[in-house]
Amino acid sequence: MSVVVMESGAFVLMAKYLHQKQQGGVWYYRRRLPDEIRKHYPDNNTGILFYSLKTKDEREAARKANRDALQQDALWKAIREGQVAHGPEVIAAAEELLRTHGLKPGDGCGEKGKDLGLEPFQDFLHREAVSMGAPRDSSETENEEDHGREYLPPVHRTAGDLLFSTALLHKS
Repeated sequence: MSVVVMESGAFVLMAKYLHQKQQGGVWYYRRRLPDEIRKHYPDNNTGILFYSLKTKDEREAARKANRDALQQDALWKAIREGQVAHGPEVIAAAEELLRTHGLKPGDGCGEKGKDLGLEPFQDFLHREAVSMGAPRDSSETENEEDHGREYLPPVHRTAGDLLFSTALLHKS
C-alpha cells in the first residue's frame, strides 16, 4: 500500500510498503517476497515481509521503510546475480557467529586484521571443516588457503566470507 507523505502543488510524494493496523497506531513494513527470492527466507511461510517500524510518525515510518527497501533491493540484486548465496537469516547468523568470537564483518581486511589475531577463529573454522570431512592437513586440498571452505556449513562459510570482505551486506 502506498501512503501520501507530502503534497506540494503538483507534486505528491508517496511511500510504498507502509501499513497501519489502526489509524494513529504504529506503522508496519509490508512487502511481498519475489518468487525467486523466497527460498532465501526459509523461516517465512507467508511470502510477505511484515514487521513493525516502531513509530507512529508517518514521515519517520516512510524514512525507515525507504532504508529497508533499499537494503533489500541491494541484497536481492546480489542474490539474483550470484554474489550472495544465502539470504538474510544466514547472514545474520554468520554475523552473530563472528560476534561470539569478538569479531565483526570486515575485521580481517587490511592492517586491522593483522592486529586482531584472527588465528583462533581460523582454527575454529578449520576444526569445523575437518569435522565435516575436510582433510586435516591443508596441504591435501587443492587451494591451500581455503582450509576446507567447501566443507563448512553455510553459516560458517558466510562468517569467514564476511570477516574478510569489505562489501558488507547486513541489516542495520
